Amino acid sequence: AIAVSILILGAVCLVLQVAPSSVPTRAAVIIVASILGIFGIGMVVDAFGYEKPHDWLVGLGEWLGFAVILSGVFMLPRVYSVPVP
Repeated sequence: AIAVSILILGAVCLVLQVAPSSVPTRAAVIIVASILGIFGIGMVVDAFGYEKPHDWLVGLGEWLGFAVILSGVFMLPRVYSVPVP
């Protein structure tokens, strides 16, 4: 999940042509919410699309864990900066 989150942040920085600490807050919120929404839709499709769906609590735990990691990866460059000599 951490590697995927860093790849998403890198793709956003590449598209917006900005450093990770300069990603606009509004863009970061929209991207995180959209990705978590897509993940949630996938959980619903999994619940109704297969004969034996995964346990809802496991899916919800994965969703919450990914939400925390993805939000943290987008927030970390704003909070912690390495001084350049």
